[in-house]
Amino acid sequence: MKLKFISMALLVGMVFLWAQAGLCQNNLHESEWAGKTGKGQVDWTAGYITAVGVGVAPDKSVGIVEARPAAFRAARAEACRNLLETAMGVQVDSTTTIKDLAGESDIIHTQLEGLIQGSQVADQEYRSDDTAQVTLKIPLYGNLSQVMIPQVMKQKKSGQPFGAASAVEKASCIGLVIDARGVGARPALLPGIRDENGGEISEAFRAELETSVMQGLCGYTRSQHTANGLMNVKALKADGPGKSNLIISNADAEKIRTASEKKSFMNNCRVVIVLD
Repeated sequence: MKLKFISMALLVGMVFLWAQAGLCQNNLHESEWAGKTGKGQVDWTAGYITAVGVGVAPDKSVGIVEARPAAFRAARAEACRNLLETAMGVQVDSTTTIKDLAGESDIIHTQLEGLIQGSQVADQEYRSDDTAQVTLKIPLYGNLSQVMIPQVMKQKKSGQPFGAASAVEKASCIGLVIDARGVGARPALLPGIRDENGGEISEAFRAELETSVMQGLCGYTRSQHTANGLMNVKALKADGPGKSNLIISNADAEKIRTASEKKSFMNNCRVVIVLD
């Protein structure tokens, strides 16, 4: 079986970065890459989508014993709506968003709504103005990826995604670092790597889809200092409508293809993409 290491389509998240990642939208570590959408946020380093909702009891004349639960229910309902809106904007690959997939399939839309309804409470508080605030979160990887990524894979005309990396708890190092700063690159669940001729680097790697989807994808960071890999390459440009396809030099592409043939190289490692 081909070496299971690079997974631009399907890679393990960075454990050491996850440990540093905060869930609060206003408390981001300097190395984290997160994008805000309205009242929601996608933290590509920690691997979570979060959104905030504010609610008030519909009848303020009721006692506090009844008012607080009612306010929290209203806040959660709004947070669910914001979480759904934020999730819809997530880039699956460079040409497809979750909204695109949900619009094409009622089944996917229903599955997505189910994931939102089952979201975890990251934070909640009852405030002095008698309103409640609730922050909800769902992981980018796992169930969400399991729903979305196979749909994109079916639509691909040729090639395969990068294969699964080893399990998160077994991964011990960063194997490949792609410095994509200065080219306008953006994160996606299913980013791609191509050489200057358009050749897919993913063709060098074949592995199980299910394992990698559930364990997480490649890691994103803003800091080069937190990402030192066995191999470091520079992205020449970002391609595609979503700017998540990374073009690297033919020389670097050949190095990666050659390395993939060595069974000892990149074993139990991850891929990290450094963004602005």
